[in-house]
Amino acid sequence: MSAVDHPGVVFAYRGAKFKLIHKHLRMALPSGRNLWYRDAHIEYGPAPWDPEKLIPQLRVYGENQGGGWGLQSAYGGSLTNNFVQGMCRDILAEAMLAAEAAGFTLILTVHDELVAEIDDPGTDALRDEAVERLEELMCRVPAWAPGFPLAADGFWSEFYHK
Repeated sequence: MSAVDHPGVVFAYRGAKFKLIHKHLRMALPSGRNLWYRDAHIEYGPAPWDPEKLIPQLRVYGENQGGGWGLQSAYGGSLTNNFVQGMCRDILAEAMLAAEAAGFTLILTVHDELVAEIDDPGTDALRDEAVERLEELMCRVPAWAPGFPLAADGFWSEFYHK
């Protein structure tokens, strides 16, 4: 809300940087990628805990849960969710690039999973080695996310399954 009240000024909070540019609120992620909130402004509306009390609310234009587009409230929880999911996406994207550079042929991603196709190395030990290598690549913490907790648990299979 401070960034909306002070256009052009950067406000940092727990790794995110907010700035209102024209009418749009930018959240800069630690990776350098930006999330945008269109037509950000502050409206006064009823407090969830007391409909008689009017409080400032951050309103943005975006996709509604039921489909379509319209004004919606952005709040601490929704912005935190966007921040965390954005960071996780950026970490997975770096892991994908590292895996491809290491010779893995990625054929699918499912939320937080990477699926790679390799020629069968022929032994369980070599299969386990390939899985461990991909796990190691997925657990590399980018320089822009020091201390971010990462873990991976992979397996080898002739077909995809959960």
